[in-house]
Amino acid sequence: MKVETKHFGEIEVAEDQILDFIGGVPGFDGNRYVLLNSSNEENSPFVWLQSLDDTNVALVLLNTFMLYPDYAPDVNDEFLGVLEFEQREDLAVFSVMVIPEKMEDMTVNLKAPIIINNKNRKAIQVICDNSNYEIKHKVYGDLQTVIDNNK
Repeated sequence: MKVETKHFGEIEVAEDQILDFIGGVPGFDGNRYVLLNSSNEENSPFVWLQSLDDTNVALVLLNTFMLYPDYAPDVNDEFLGVLEFEQREDLAVFSVMVIPEKMEDMTVNLKAPIIINNKNRKAIQVICDNSNYEIKHKVYGDLQTVIDNNK
């Protein structure tokens, strides 16, 4: 199906690309989304979560483990159960980013990860029980460190 988007113009979305967000994404209408690559880089830690129900909605997501390999959100098994996954390897974990005009102030929400079952395309955003993860975790310095280490 073809979808007109605010940031990407018209895009073609195959049925098997559509994510079904159980309960929707908090703060937004609809439950159908698609992941779009942020660049031509295959190993980019960033993707866009584009709503198919409100095409003005597109959120930047961070592939959390690419930047924080020790990230270990404590999520209630009841929430994960709705994803109907067979193996934890079937799950992808992302965090919503906020990128303000001043890049140094960008944050990532480590407290409420988005978890996607790559097999059946079901997704959910949950609040993890870890008290050490923040809703507005400053991420700019961590990104700079990774970029500097990869030079």
